[in-house]
Amino acid sequence: MLLILLFFCIFIANNMTVIEIINQIKLEKTANHIYPDHSLFYEVIKIGMENNMSKSQIRAELNNLYFEHKIKVGRTINDKYIKLI
Repeated sequence: MLLILLFFCIFIANNMTVIEIINQIKLEKTANHIYPDHSLFYEVIKIGMENNMSKSQIRAELNNLYFEHKIKVGRTINDKYIKLI
């Protein structure tokens, strides 16, 4: 998992939107045969903050995406998952 996050840190361009971050995480997990391929909340926060977004800005964008029915959110054992619809 740490290697995947390091990969994201190196290759993700600046000024990405939250939906682009979620999609990138899904694509990377699928390419590396990691299942389930949903994004975890902490992954989105970590990558967003590395792209100069504040935590509150990321949460606000996630809330907007949820109310627009563009993402599905659920609980895991230790975190929340985020899937694109």
